[in-house]
Amino acid sequence: MIHKYGDWDKAIRIFTGLDLKYRQAIKRALNRVGVYVRDKIKRGIRDQAPGGREFSPLSELTIRRKGSSKALIETGDFIGAVTFKVVGGDAVFVGLLRSARGKDGQSLVNIGEVHEFGCVIPVTPKMRGFFRGVFGVNLKPSTTAIRIPPRPYLRPVLEAEADNVIRIFQEELAKLFKV
Repeated sequence: MIHKYGDWDKAIRIFTGLDLKYRQAIKRALNRVGVYVRDKIKRGIRDQAPGGREFSPLSELTIRRKGSSKALIETGDFIGAVTFKVVGGDAVFVGLLRSARGKDGQSLVNIGEVHEFGCVIPVTPKMRGFFRGVFGVNLKPSTTAIRIPPRPYLRPVLEAEADNVIRIFQEELAKLFKV
């Protein structure tokens, strides 16, 4: 037979309250991290050097089409769509939601993926005609693909800010324990 000593009702109340305060502290930390990292990503795009890593320059043809040499800032749709969302109470998503669309209805997630990782686009006869008609450029017969280099805007920020994310969590938990 087990005998309990002490005020168990009080102990349960303390631990139940502590659990609630802990979950609230985690939620505050996740929201702070989301805002912090989201803002660093947006600033990195504006500065063209997320996490201190400069973007690869745009091609002359792209600059001519856009009228600007800045990546991901053509209309403001992309940078405006960078957001965060607390997921399940124990994680935070920062980036582009799958539902993110530009004013023209185009999926911004696809654009984000191309810029984060780069891509190779095979050149088709239809694409050759497009380049000739829109840009006045005849692609060489030897050009079989167009390479868009990676311009990562997420990973460099996450790598550069890892220590600050940990600090934010430590600050919120320290408030919980009044350290």
